Amino acid sequence: MVKNKFSFPDHNQNFWQLASIQAASQGIVAILVGENLVRQHGSLVALTSICIGNLLLWLIGLGVISMSAKNRQNLIQVVQEYLGKSGGLSVVVILMSAFIFWYTIELQITAKTLSPVLPSNLKPEFVGLGLGILISLISIGGIRLIKWISVVSVPFIFSFIIYKLVIHGDFSLHGSWGISFSGVILVASLTLPGTVNFPTFFRHSHSRADSILALTLTIVCYIAFQSVSVFFVVNSPYDFLMGDFDLLGSVYGKAIPVLFVLTTLICLNLVNIYFASAGLEILCPKFPVAKGYLLIGLLGSFVFLIIKRMEWVLTAENIVNSFIINVGVVLLLSYFVKIFSGRKILQSGRTINYICWVIGCVSVVVAQNFYPGNSNKVCLYQDWE
Repeated sequence: MVKNKFSFPDHNQNFWQLASIQAASQGIVAILVGENLVRQHGSLVALTSICIGNLLLWLIGLGVISMSAKNRQNLIQVVQEYLGKSGGLSVVVILMSAFIFWYTIELQITAKTLSPVLPSNLKPEFVGLGLGILISLISIGGIRLIKWISVVSVPFIFSFIIYKLVIHGDFSLHGSWGISFSGVILVASLTLPGTVNFPTFFRHSHSRADSILALTLTIVCYIAFQSVSVFFVVNSPYDFLMGDFDLLGSVYGKAIPVLFVLTTLICLNLVNIYFASAGLEILCPKFPVAKGYLLIGLLGSFVFLIIKRMEWVLTAENIVNSFIINVGVVLLLSYFVKIFSGRKILQSGRTINYICWVIGCVSVVVAQNFYPGNSNKVCLYQDWE
C-alpha cells in the first residue's frame, strides 16, 4: 500500500527542520558513548570509532531514505512493499514494543538524573510518570509541533554542550590513532534502529536534495553530540546537574542543566511517539491522529509506572532493536537487488525476504540466550550504578 504524499500533513520540511528533529532527539545515553570508548580504547580511537560508526549510519540512512523517497512512505509501508503484509504487521508489533521500551528507559534515565535536585518526599517514579503524561499531551500537536520544538531546542542544546566543554573540557588526547571494530559497532548500533526508521520522518521532506543535506547534517550533529564525553568526563548522569552557572546563583545554576535534561527528554520521546505512530497508521488508518499520539504516549507512561526491573526492560529493548536492525539489513539488500536487476519485487521475493528476517530474529534470540545482557545500552546504563 502506497500513501499519497498529500494524505499526511507537512510535506515541505527543509533540510534544517529535518535535521533539527533528529539532532534534538539525542538523549543522555548518546553523550556517554565517548566516555565509554575512551575508557576502553583511549580518546583517539574513540574519535575514529565515532566518526566511522556514523559514516556507516550515513550510508545506511541514504539507502533507506532512497527507498521511500519516491512515494513518501513511512517505515511500515516500505516493509510491506519488500516483506509483504505479514512482514508489515510483524514489524508493527516490533516497532510498538520497541517504543514502549524506549519510552520507559528514557523516563527512567531522566528521573534518575534529576533525583539529586528533587525534594526528598517526591519519588522519582512519580516525576517520570508526570513527564511521560506531559510529553503525551504535547505530542497531540503532531509533526508540525515536533518540528518547531526541535528547531527551537537545537540551539539551546548545543549552546549548553559548548558551555560545558569550555568550562570543564580537557582537549588533550590520549592513546594512539587506530580503529576499534567493537567501538564502531557500539556507535553504529546505538542509533541504527532510529536510522532504519528515517523514512517515517523524511517523507515530510520538501525535496530529495533537502533529505540528503538533512541526513548529512544529522550525522554531523551525531558525531558532535557523541564526542562530548571524549573531552568532558561524564561518569554519571548527575554530572549534568553541576552548579556551573555561578553568575546566576546556586538555584538558577542548576535550573539550566535541569532544563537541558528535560529538553532532550521531550524531544527524544516526541520522536519516539511519532516513530510508533507509523504502526498505528497501518493498524487503525481511520483512528484520529491526535488521539493516537496521546494513546501511544500514555501507554508508554503506564508501562514505565508498572515495570520495576529495568534490567529486563534493557535486555528486551536490545532484542527488539536487533529485530529492527535486521529489518533494515533485509530491506537494503532487497533494494540493491531490485536496483541492479531492474525488476519489481514479486510476492515470492517478499516471502523470501520475510523468511530471511524471521531467521535473523531467531538468531538474535538464540544469541541473547547464550550472551545475556550483551547490550550496549545495558552496559552504558549499568556504568551509572
